[in-house]
Amino acid sequence: MIRTTAGPLIAVLLLAACATAAGRDVPTPAGTAPPAVAAEIRQAEDAWARGIIAADTVLLGRILAPEFVLTGVDSGRPPFPRAAWMTNVATKRVWTDTVAITEFRVTGTADSAVATMRYFWQPIVGGQRMGDDPTRLADTWVRREGRWQVVRRHRLDPSPGR
Repeated sequence: MIRTTAGPLIAVLLLAACATAAGRDVPTPAGTAPPAVAAEIRQAEDAWARGIIAADTVLLGRILAPEFVLTGVDSGRPPFPRAAWMTNVATKRVWTDTVAITEFRVTGTADSAVATMRYFWQPIVGGQRMGDDPTRLADTWVRREGRWQVVRRHRLDPSPGR
């Protein structure tokens, strides 16, 4: 006798099809976000990257929540606040012209989500291009007044000593 795990998968797919046909929300597997939320967060992440590249502080001001902080696993470093981050980009003290996002995953609900990703960039610090800086990030997003804002970016691996 051959045993298979396809039965539960087929049941979930049938349930999803029935729920969609009935006009109800489709349940999502544990550890994921509804597909529409994941797509919206990806669009917001892409807009954020474009804002950094263009040093577009108006766009970045809409994306970054007033309480935004950048944190990391580096012990002894305090959270980096929104105002300082915006100043770095606006003055191009620290910015980039290259961003690529891979291994993108979103967990969450219609009002809050966490996006994890592999983030590739080439920082330009004080006008000098630094080496590639691939990293893993976790961004925490909240929906406010119908739009997504990021409240925290957390670097999941140590940053190179710059």
